[in-house]
Amino acid sequence: MKQKSTIKQIAYILVFAVLSLTVVSSLCKKNKAPEKPTTPTGTTSTYNNAPETYTSSATDPDNNNVRLVFDWGDTNIDSAFEYVASGTSVSMDHAWSSTGTYTVKVKAIDEKGLESEWSDTLSVSVAYNSPPTIDSITGPGLSPYLMAASSTRYIVFTTVARDSTDSVYVRFMSKKKSAASYTLRSWIGPKVSSSIFRDSMTFASQDTYLVRAIAKDARKSQSETTGVYTVIVSGPAWTFNTPDGYEFYSSPALVQVDGEWLICIGGYDGYFYIVSATSGSQRWAKKTLYDPYSIPPEPEDVLYASPAVNAYFTPPHAYIGGEMGELYCYKVGSGTSWEWRFPDSSYDNVTGNEISNSAAFKDNRIYVGVNCGYANDYRMYCLQDNGSSSATEVWSYPTGCEIVSSPAIDGSGNIYFGDDSGYVTRLTSSGTKTWRIRIGTGVYSVYASVAMASDGIYVGTDDGFLYKLNTATGATIWKYPSSGSGLDGVRSSPVIGTDGAIYFGCDDGKLYAVSASGQLKSGFPVTLSDDVITSTPAIAQDGSIIMYTDEDLVYSINPSGAIMWRVPLPGYSKSKIHHTPKLTKHHSKMEDILPSPTIGSNGTIYVGSVQQGMYAITGTTSNALANTSWPKFRHDLVNSGKYTP
Repeated sequence: MKQKSTIKQIAYILVFAVLSLTVVSSLCKKNKAPEKPTTPTGTTSTYNNAPETYTSSATDPDNNNVRLVFDWGDTNIDSAFEYVASGTSVSMDHAWSSTGTYTVKVKAIDEKGLESEWSDTLSVSVAYNSPPTIDSITGPGLSPYLMAASSTRYIVFTTVARDSTDSVYVRFMSKKKSAASYTLRSWIGPKVSSSIFRDSMTFASQDTYLVRAIAKDARKSQSETTGVYTVIVSGPAWTFNTPDGYEFYSSPALVQVDGEWLICIGGYDGYFYIVSATSGSQRWAKKTLYDPYSIPPEPEDVLYASPAVNAYFTPPHAYIGGEMGELYCYKVGSGTSWEWRFPDSSYDNVTGNEISNSAAFKDNRIYVGVNCGYANDYRMYCLQDNGSSSATEVWSYPTGCEIVSSPAIDGSGNIYFGDDSGYVTRLTSSGTKTWRIRIGTGVYSVYASVAMASDGIYVGTDDGFLYKLNTATGATIWKYPSSGSGLDGVRSSPVIGTDGAIYFGCDDGKLYAVSASGQLKSGFPVTLSDDVITSTPAIAQDGSIIMYTDEDLVYSINPSGAIMWRVPLPGYSKSKIHHTPKLTKHHSKMEDILPSPTIGSNGTIYVGSVQQGMYAITGTTSNALANTSWPKFRHDLVNSGKYTP
């Protein structure tokens, strides 16, 4: 038994010794470098600037992971960033910019840093091929293009690619500005040289995006990438819709009440709305009069005119006229009812009346034109707001024709306005005529409202001219013709830019800029629409011009005439709407005048839409309304129509 135990112990000792030697041998074994990679495979004949793919693999004796390094023979060496399992094939792309013969070789590096020998070489012959060229990208507006986020609305980008001998392909690419690399789109093509290439993208989140494109020909030679087209996904910051989805012809007025900025605006549905300028939430709404005389009967008035908000009173009073001839006064902030209405509180005297213009005010005096077509009675009224639920007529001046042009007040209290017979009139604060002069060649209506400056007043007419008139006498200082004068009228009211130029839209679809001496500015006119432009611009502090067109687009144009961005409102995808009058007894000419934008103190742009709703658009920077002599429709945020020297 003792001998068997001894033999067993010896066996254990021998096994332990063998295992120990194995472990020691393993620990002392030296790591071997990867084996020489396989000769790279790929095309041996190509063209300059044509990306080609080459493949190789390497085996590691110790089964370590490896990465491959490609030497292209043209001073460029590319290393794969990832380690792969021993024996795995790795492919890399390369394009040679110059012609010649190049030798491609590969080496491997394992995870411990050991390098293999270089592989056998592959000889590649590169012949000359003229690469294609590609035009700059165009989009829905010039870059940068400011738009609203959407996961369903596609933005179309366009370019043209050319090649002297081959067919061409184009690939678009995009990324967020903060991203490291572009997301590549699919190649489009082949197409013949000089073909137009289009690709469409959606931008669902608010950010700044960069879009480029590149072309290649049938021999794979690639062009340089295009310059960047920038898309800024921002507004609308909010949308306000009426309960029944009505549109707005009224231009908003802004006023601060108890620390809150409020928007006052009249709706096509006959409601006067007060809306938070910050959130777009409705604070209050009031329906106007019932009209039993319309056919068919309509449940409310229609508010085409823009409100004017008078902070002479606390809380402020807002004035707005309706299509049935009533001027309504509301207490902004009280939210109970109108304070008063003029001419009277019955329906008997309002039939056939219409207020097609926006009121102006100075202290407690209000000036507004009232048109009574049935009685052939057209008058500019001066009212006194008594501040106690009533207004008193101070005087009225008969014009004999309709007043669509909104009155303007100078620093001395004189009132200026145009009318449908082509006259411009100046009245004193007591209602006495200083001068009344027909401007234009023939009898052309003056729909536009007056803009005032220290050296004269500016107004457009339907004969297609912008006029500068002497304030004291009404004499024409100069007149500037639009491109279609006599055919394309000027119903957009002029405004004055930070450079002293006068900006206005025209029925030829263009935005004009004219110097104070009557000369067209370089870079203008700028085509914004294939239809008329009757909206009035608004000028921002940096001199940019904000415009609304009936395609439901909001533009920003710099003082040099370059379109900086445009925002398509939700109605942009719809066709233009040419409205028929809601009240069949007559047609308001205010339906021909589109709403005008305004710019809040924080740079937010507010505008109503003739398609539907009112919108707030957050600009790229804080850029409030400019401090010029007349920077927007009705002069200021409250739409006072009052010039302050």
